[in-house]
Amino acid sequence: MNHMQLHPSLEASQRKKIITTSILLLLANILTILFYLNRDIEFYTLIWIYFFQFTFIGFFKILFLFTSKQLKFISRTKRFTKFAIGYFLAAFYAMFLFFFATSFSTRPPNLTQTDLIYMIVLIGLFFITHLSSYLYQRQQISKKMKLGTVLNLEIFGRIFPMWFLLIIAAGIEEYILAGNELLLYGFFIAKVITDEISHILEKIRYNSNDI
Repeated sequence: MNHMQLHPSLEASQRKKIITTSILLLLANILTILFYLNRDIEFYTLIWIYFFQFTFIGFFKILFLFTSKQLKFISRTKRFTKFAIGYFLAAFYAMFLFFFATSFSTRPPNLTQTDLIYMIVLIGLFFITHLSSYLYQRQQISKKMKLGTVLNLEIFGRIFPMWFLLIIAAGIEEYILAGNELLLYGFFIAKVITDEISHILEKIRYNSNDI
């Protein structure tokens, strides 16, 4: 994709940063897939990696809402709405963490020392990717936004797609273990495309001038 075509209202520096964070995210996804395909690990280990990514996304979204001085809402109760969304997301994540813990706590990744190092590196790469995205977002946002727009961007635009992918991954695990490679590669493709599109569209919407 030509970065000049991302969005006509974006400045060159904004387009460059969107592309950089998108490449980091793509690299993390590809390396995770290669890790799974080239190492003798269970599919649920992959789910653990994606779970950490989902946690990082939520953590930085909540942190952004609580700490961003630039982000302001078009509302008479600006401070209340800002913190209400933050607390809502925190509660949502707390419930999901509880669900995940009860479902997978008895199945920690069974890895060799080398595979464990690989896994930590991949989790670290996802952390760096979403940290970079958060820092970029804090630097760029400097306008008032509608509450509905922020809800769409944060919950339905970025968090929900990743949450949905995790649910799908848990649901298809038994079929993957049975050797359904078509389903496995279909999931990988859906994961990468969904991740990239939701990430790019979120950044474009936050930084474009037509919100």
